[in-house]
Amino acid sequence: MVFRNFPIRRLSVVFVSILLLALVFWSSGIESVLRGLAGFPSWAVASILALLSVNLLLVSFRFWQVLAHFGIALPWNIALRASIAGNVAGLIVIPLFGQIMGRQSVLNSCGVQPVVNASLAAYERTLLALLSGSLGALGGLYLPGQPAIAGFFQQIALGEIVLAACGAVALSLWLGRSRFETKLSKRLLSRANLARVMLIAGLTLAGQLLMLGCFVVGILAVSQGLPIASLFAASAIISLAASMPITVGGWGVREVAAVYVLGNLGIPAADALAMSVMVGLCSTLVILASAPFCLRKLSHVHV
Repeated sequence: MVFRNFPIRRLSVVFVSILLLALVFWSSGIESVLRGLAGFPSWAVASILALLSVNLLLVSFRFWQVLAHFGIALPWNIALRASIAGNVAGLIVIPLFGQIMGRQSVLNSCGVQPVVNASLAAYERTLLALLSGSLGALGGLYLPGQPAIAGFFQQIALGEIVLAACGAVALSLWLGRSRFETKLSKRLLSRANLARVMLIAGLTLAGQLLMLGCFVVGILAVSQGLPIASLFAASAIISLAASMPITVGGWGVREVAAVYVLGNLGIPAADALAMSVMVGLCSTLVILASAPFCLRKLSHVHV
């Protein structure tokens, strides 16, 4: 019984993250990476933190709009707390599952059912997968002179990822028995709601561009010799790889992608790894800095 209830899947995801990080640190040189982190420009750190903070608010606003579009009228502060709670939980488990669990810890007190929360998360994630995949594809097409990058891009199986995401949502919406899932599918397919879907897609795209901006700033901090368009193209590929649900918070696969892609653009592995780790640390710091606000308010919500 003990082994049956043991979170094997969660531990396997953590193991993959640790293994990838250990391999990439070992191959890049731990001392060189630590020197790169210690010498990371303060202006770059401040810029990345600012972009990530704006993105956190933007994602929370998007969630608030998604709730409103499907008839769930909640105050902005509740949606913000739920979004922050989802991000905090995403630091521990795979982001999608963490997002659902964290949000539900807040939404329970508002009468929102878990199936509703899960369906909305699937809706958001599908749009994110499509837009992230599109940006990654454009990035891969913009770097035609790099066969190694092209090979890496082909190995991430973009088509399968997008197809699986869309298929999962389709099964949830069409085969589900809940009234909300039926209502959600009808609204998504309604022409009258096209403007709402486009709004959510636009907010998702804006969030993705903010994330790409974080990588661009980080790359500029370690190398100023590349054109800005190439920086965005490389950042799109790294961001796409980091969004794959195989590690905790993208740790490990993001670093491998950064070393691989930027290495073929002439950036040393240690610098590329330092950049990726710094972006990850800044992202974690922003989420943890917002956690006390969320936890403090949660006590009032449940009273």
